[in-house]
Amino acid sequence: MAKTKTNQLRRVDIRGVKFDGNGTILNIDVGDYQQTVHLTQTPCHYGNWRNWFICPHCSRSVAVLYLGGSGLGCRKCYGLAYSIENKTKSDRAIDSGFKIRDRLGWRGGFIGDTGSGKPKGMHWTTFKKLVARHDDYAAAVFGGIGVYIGRRFGL
Repeated sequence: MAKTKTNQLRRVDIRGVKFDGNGTILNIDVGDYQQTVHLTQTPCHYGNWRNWFICPHCSRSVAVLYLGGSGLGCRKCYGLAYSIENKTKSDRAIDSGFKIRDRLGWRGGFIGDTGSGKPKGMHWTTFKKLVARHDDYAAAVFGGIGVYIGRRFGL
């Protein structure tokens, strides 16, 4: 059975919480659910502080709490997986290739429109590095398709 993904549960992120540094307890409302959660802070290397929730189940310092069957808890307590954990190497190559295509302003799939060249304001060295990485990802995708076809049809 596949693990529940982090994007399948409601979540509370510490970055969305206003923290004045005086209190160490916070009442959290998630929809119709309320729970009190303890907070902590750790110093950053260059000054200021980083805020954390204390997981009510395991007492670990975490940035995100998820609302599950037994209230708010961290990803480890609920055994949650990130969505990328179930992606294949080919799936990750497709995602990365499309991110580069978006950055370059190219439309379509890997074989589609390669745009009108370098986007305005982008350095040529950056453009050449992105195109090379895009081509590597495309090769990984098409290589994965070749392996799949070979396995599927016994070639």
